[in-house]
Amino acid sequence: MTDEGLVQYLKTYINQGYDKETLRQHLIRYGYDPSDVDSAISSAIGAGAAAAEKAKPAEAKVPSRGIKGIPVPMIAGGAALLIVAAVVVAIVALLPGDGDVPEQLLDISTTKITSEPRVGDIVSFNMDLMNTGGRKRYDVLINHVLTTKGRVISEKEETVAIETRVAKPSSIEIPKSSPAGRYQLRTTAKYNGLEAVATLTFDVLPPLTQVTVKQCPESCDDGDPCTRDFCDDQTKECIHEPIVPCCGDNVCEVGENELTCPADCRQQAQRNVTVKLPEQKLKIVLEGAVDAAEQGAEAAGKYCQ
Repeated sequence: MTDEGLVQYLKTYINQGYDKETLRQHLIRYGYDPSDVDSAISSAIGAGAAAAEKAKPAEAKVPSRGIKGIPVPMIAGGAALLIVAAVVVAIVALLPGDGDVPEQLLDISTTKITSEPRVGDIVSFNMDLMNTGGRKRYDVLINHVLTTKGRVISEKEETVAIETRVAKPSSIEIPKSSPAGRYQLRTTAKYNGLEAVATLTFDVLPPLTQVTVKQCPESCDDGDPCTRDFCDDQTKECIHEPIVPCCGDNVCEVGENELTCPADCRQQAQRNVTVKLPEQKLKIVLEGAVDAAEQGAEAAGKYCQ
């Protein structure tokens, strides 16, 4: 059964000068069954001729033996040919000529280029615009709207000049604050009060996690001679282990002596000797020091050593 709404749609645009084949291709592209479209076009074009035929007065019955000797079948065949000719003439009269083709009738499609977009990426895609109307060059305003779960994530506008067909790459950003999930990119071409729409649906993956590899510093030296400084292979952190005993801290510790660590233990040995010297020996030492001092600084230094 012919869709009356589709017939009315076709009659409206055919009367405005649109080519029936262009309208047919446009409807099929958007999901209409070709046989339904053809039936609706035939109804839209032949509606005027059918109405005229119904308005004709009923013809008088022809005698079974014909008129003036002409057989009835021949008369009926001639009438049928006249009716067919009248319908053809009506169809031809309704068809628009080459000069009646509308100058602007646009179709648009989009295809994604970026294979696996992630949050924070810029999605690249191709636009294919085709003018199925006339051949006059005109500008088209293109509006891109990126949404997810009904929420607008990003928008972009651009202008494209078209005469017959234009294939143009474009792109739109997915902000870093956006969630991962299912997205839709709706591209609308606006021209002369009309619109053509194309949609893309795709998944957006979460952003890649940046892994920071921790490394040991160039040096772990803390400037303390009494620590052993090194970097831990597992934690990559500096370790400062105390050195016990430590020669060089001015403390003569257990395990150190005048031979193993003279820097720490010589002064301690001298202090011990000074304390333990008997009074008479101390007097001799002091006298020797005085004599050496009288001989000069060099002699005094050697004596004290």
